[in-house]
Amino acid sequence: MVINNLSIAFLIVSILNLSLGIFLYLKSKRKLSNKIYSLFSLQLSVWTFIGFLTASITDAKVGEFFVRTIFAFSTFLPPTFSIFAFSIGEKKFPKDKLRSILFFYILSLINVLVSFSPGFIRECILQNIQNIKSGPMVKYGKLEISIYTINIAIILCYSLAHLYKKKKEKKGIIALEIYYVFLAVLFGTLFTIFLGLLPLLFIDLSITDRLSPFASAIISSIIIYGIAKYKIMDVAFVYEIITLYVVLFSILFSIYYISFKIITSFLSFFGIHPKNWPIFVSGFIVAVVYNPLKEKFRKVLRLKFLKYDIEMFTKKIFEVLFTFSNPKEIFENLVEVLSNFLNIPKDVLLLFKEKDEFPYTTENLPSCIKLTFDKDTIFWKEIEKSKIIIKEEEERMSKIYPEKEKIVEDFNKIGYDVVIGIIEKGHVKGLLFLKQKIDGSVFSYRDQLLLLNLGYQIGIAIENIKLYHEIISTNLYIKSLLDNSPFGVISFNEEGNVAFANKQIELFFEIKKENLIGKNYKKVLPVETIPLIEKKFENLNNEILSEEIILKKNNKNYVFREIVVPFIDEYNKKRGVITIFSDITEIKKLQEEIKEKEKFASLGVMAAGVAHEIKNPLVAIKTFIDLFPERYHDKEFRDVYSKLLQDEVRRINHLIEQILLFANPKPLKIEEINLIEMLKTTLILWRFQCQNKNIKIFENYPESNIIIKGDREKLKEVFFNILTNSYDAIENEKGVIVVSLEIKNDNAEICIEDNGKGIKKEIIDKIFDPFFTTKDKGTGLGLSIVTRIVEEHGGKVYVESEENKGTKVYIKFPIFKKEELKNEIFDGYK
Repeated sequence: MVINNLSIAFLIVSILNLSLGIFLYLKSKRKLSNKIYSLFSLQLSVWTFIGFLTASITDAKVGEFFVRTIFAFSTFLPPTFSIFAFSIGEKKFPKDKLRSILFFYILSLINVLVSFSPGFIRECILQNIQNIKSGPMVKYGKLEISIYTINIAIILCYSLAHLYKKKKEKKGIIALEIYYVFLAVLFGTLFTIFLGLLPLLFIDLSITDRLSPFASAIISSIIIYGIAKYKIMDVAFVYEIITLYVVLFSILFSIYYISFKIITSFLSFFGIHPKNWPIFVSGFIVAVVYNPLKEKFRKVLRLKFLKYDIEMFTKKIFEVLFTFSNPKEIFENLVEVLSNFLNIPKDVLLLFKEKDEFPYTTENLPSCIKLTFDKDTIFWKEIEKSKIIIKEEEERMSKIYPEKEKIVEDFNKIGYDVVIGIIEKGHVKGLLFLKQKIDGSVFSYRDQLLLLNLGYQIGIAIENIKLYHEIISTNLYIKSLLDNSPFGVISFNEEGNVAFANKQIELFFEIKKENLIGKNYKKVLPVETIPLIEKKFENLNNEILSEEIILKKNNKNYVFREIVVPFIDEYNKKRGVITIFSDITEIKKLQEEIKEKEKFASLGVMAAGVAHEIKNPLVAIKTFIDLFPERYHDKEFRDVYSKLLQDEVRRINHLIEQILLFANPKPLKIEEINLIEMLKTTLILWRFQCQNKNIKIFENYPESNIIIKGDREKLKEVFFNILTNSYDAIENEKGVIVVSLEIKNDNAEICIEDNGKGIKKEIIDKIFDPFFTTKDKGTGLGLSIVTRIVEEHGGKVYVESEENKGTKVYIKFPIFKKEELKNEIFDGYK
């Protein structure tokens, strides 16, 4: 035994037949036709395996035996196929076909006797064909091989005729399965008879007989593809490929032949006798016209003969779902396309679980579309598994799997034959029901793929429609919100052109929206608003810019608050600028009125405070004046009152100085100040004045220096004043004062904390008022002066306190940056 290329090919086909048969059996063990095909596949496998052994033989006598054996065994394949043909589409084997099967087996037994008769093989030799070992070469008896061929042909022709008749009687998937079996066996029969048997009648030593077992690969492949899991290959596709290439070959050959003849005749007319190059020229012409001719003919074939073009179907569906906006137009055109391409009635049912899952109502849809809602139907569970369910398939399956009967019942109730899942974001959100094809033909495998794709496309379209409605609704809400807002809102893209403006902008600037949109802000907005917007475009950081501007309209001044912020998209990228305007003219008027009232109130408080503070010294002075004439010669009286008068006059003078300082502050002497150094120096000086109490002082500063701009002496006065207040508030012997400094948002924040008696809630809002004091001695101007000095330095001061638990005073100053100094110098130079 020698393994050669032919024997290897037989072995591969044998394994393929066996594997395909096992695969089909495992897919549906209960199905009768599957069981019989598994037996048929086993026979095909054994047949090709005997071919493997025959091709490997090195002895002529043994080779002759194996040739007889392979012919004897193969004669039982047609009867088995007949059993398969009679059983396909049936639950039980039809008893009326038993006689036919018996007759076929008698013919097969006759063929067995013929195969082992002396005259069947006249000569058997071993010979290499072009140095390739390929088993024995046989000379057959003409009569014997004729009888054998006729018997095989009778069985196969009868079985094929039965299948053809059965296909006419059946419908749907069964008819299509039968048709594929018919095609498979027809191709296999033609291959075996014309390539394997008929040449033996005309040629003494044939080498084609050994190719007969390869027909099994053709038969098995087509049948398995046709009936496995009831998914049928598209017949139109088979027709298309065969017809396309047969006709294309004929046309191209004609072009080649005609062009060759024309070129040769033309050159011969002039006495030129070319050799090979007319062949090359003709071949070139064929190569040039091949592709355009193929595509054109394919299109004509699909549209005129097959009436089936997947690309056009997909394109049409896409155009319908994503071009039209009116729901009636969308679904009218959708049903029209489905009807034209799939040959189905113009009657469609849409089913959803909840009403909010479909963006339209029945009134928005054409009459051919029915809309209903049901979250309990069995189809939801089933459609999750396969995404498409066909009633006819379920009816067939219900004979094997009784649980399928419920699905068939629901199909009958609804009155439709096919259901497809409408898929949104990977989940079934709706169901699309269709009716059976008008001509009764089944939905082929390709049809099902198209419908599955349709379900996804409808899902995407519905999702887009929902999103579109949400966006429209959101935009209308936002537009209404902005248009009814008291604030003017205007946005600019990265180029500085106006992208949006609300109604308030039109009112504020007396410019119509259509004259704003698309225009650059420098050309359409008042000049007073431009600097802040321009500054933000120069540096599109997250900082919010804000300032007050004055605009003149109708000879009146209006005050606006302008706020400029960067426009950031969902990807955190800065896409432009948004500016918000608020008319604060009335607020400013009210603020001025309040300031005026506060001034008068402050004057009243001040007058009362001054009167109170001056009254006590004046009482002492008046008493001295009244008693002076009577006790002028009393030295002790003069000494005591002289000292008293000096103290009271100093008191009045100090009060006057404080009032003058509060009312008419001296200009600041600005310089760079190391805040940490100044705090340390101030605490050293302050300690000498406050040694009477055992107070512990803690300091907490950052490591690096913090520089601010300010008046050193005035700031010392601020810290002295606050530290003194903390000192006065501490009444126990375990007094603690903590001075800390930290940086917060480009500001230096100083906190002076004590554990003194604290401030009552009812008076904490009054401690910064002029002449308000809780001390027995004091003018009540200290904290008022502190507040004014801090504000002069661009800072803020605020207090947190709780009675009997201590007080925290916070003072914030902007940190000085070197760049600011450079800018100021440069601006001044300019």
